[in-house]
Amino acid sequence: MRTMSLAEARHNLSQIVDEVEGTHEAVTTTRDGRPSVVVVCVDDYRTVTGTLALLSGRQERERLSSHGVRRPPVPPGRHGASPGTADRGVRDRAVRSAPPAPSAPRSNGA
Repeated sequence: MRTMSLAEARHNLSQIVDEVEGTHEAVTTTRDGRPSVVVVCVDDYRTVTGTLALLSGRQERERLSSHGVRRPPVPPGRHGASPGTADRGVRDRAVRSAPPAPSAPRSNGA
């Protein structure tokens, strides 16, 4: 897989798209020296997401499990989050962006 900076990708985007469509080889772009996004052709993207959808279904997991196939453990981290981590991230962002809750009226004890 080829890797290039975001600036280089921006400058050569049309050429990159032609190359990825023709060769089906993904191109990784980096921002500040770290991988940021991957350019893949639509057919490959659909294949991968379709496969993931099939394998994430409960019936498929049970069928594979009955044949001795176990899902490999996913290491914790940014792209290998443990179950619930993504949900927590969405929830945490929603909490941070939500307006503050109104204060409850105070009773004066009367």
